[in-house]
Amino acid sequence: MAQKTPQCFIHSLPTETVYIILKTLLDDIVEDDMMRTPDAKHRVLAGGLPFPHTMALVCRHWRDIVSSAPELWTRVFCVLPQEELQWMSSQLQKSASYPVHLTIIHQHDIVCGIYPILSLIAPHLQRLKSLRIHEFHEAYVHNHLDMLTGHAPQLEFLRLTDVKRVNCFKTQPCLKLDCPALRILHIDKNAVCDTNHQWLKKNLTHVDHMSISFGSGPPTATYRWSGFPMLARALKVAPRRIPCLSLENLLLPVNISQAGVKIGAAKVILRTRIDALAVIDDDCQTVVLRQCNFVRHLSRISLPSFNSLELDGCASKALQDIPRICTWDGNTVTVTNSRRSCMKIILYFLGAPFKRQRCSL
Repeated sequence: MAQKTPQCFIHSLPTETVYIILKTLLDDIVEDDMMRTPDAKHRVLAGGLPFPHTMALVCRHWRDIVSSAPELWTRVFCVLPQEELQWMSSQLQKSASYPVHLTIIHQHDIVCGIYPILSLIAPHLQRLKSLRIHEFHEAYVHNHLDMLTGHAPQLEFLRLTDVKRVNCFKTQPCLKLDCPALRILHIDKNAVCDTNHQWLKKNLTHVDHMSISFGSGPPTATYRWSGFPMLARALKVAPRRIPCLSLENLLLPVNISQAGVKIGAAKVILRTRIDALAVIDDDCQTVVLRQCNFVRHLSRISLPSFNSLELDGCASKALQDIPRICTWDGNTVTVTNSRRSCMKIILYFLGAPFKRQRCSL
């Protein structure tokens, strides 16, 4: 007589096993948060509730585990204006003394919507592991970020992006957090230019990746930003050369290269626009063009000396009349997820021995 395979019901799993499963799921969700632009839809799971609430609905056993595990409440995701302070305060209390990952999304132009939220988290600065504030124009203009003043020794990830108003410079520094453990910084162009240079010098010591956003609209809707020299001066005060610098949607004045202003990092990533190629210094090792649709404009830019060029998700118009006026002394070109026209242009740009009209792949 064949033996029946014993069945394991999910509600009968040992407490330690369930906890490990839930903690692993939460870690994966937080990791995904760090890789993408904050969005209100990321707050909830398929059931329409945040992670710990959804898991607590599985059964009474799971609800008891979630209620008694502070680590499972450490992802705090706040979407304004509908977020309730009482709910957020409750989750901060349930996370006890564990490090928290905090996201704030300001969806609408409402008056003083973010101030109570920042006031609530101010006492928990020392527990912050990551902080993401998206569409933070109100906090930026009205100095609400002053609420976040103090020591944040565990903060490794900081994102302040999408001010929305393109010409909105301040006279007072907008960042006053002391975060010596910072590893990744995503920041709006206005915020980095208005940040005290001493703050940059003090807090960029261990930063591995710095990303600067120049707006979230399509490239055709951006304006030619004239504040680039101010940005270059701010970056020069960093205590060391940043390993990876990403410039998102940057459109520079046509004559910016004549100003002699340069920026650089070991690796520079340009997303949607390639204008900044003209202002990268000669110490850069790798340049990545990501989601750029104007690769044919490479022929018009005086390229710096770098070893490796990567194209990821790029496109371009037909070869047509591209003058061979530029040279490049690099040794590696990597093209991924890009259209065939990019390959044609790169081959021609590198001096491949064929005529323009006969280039085919």
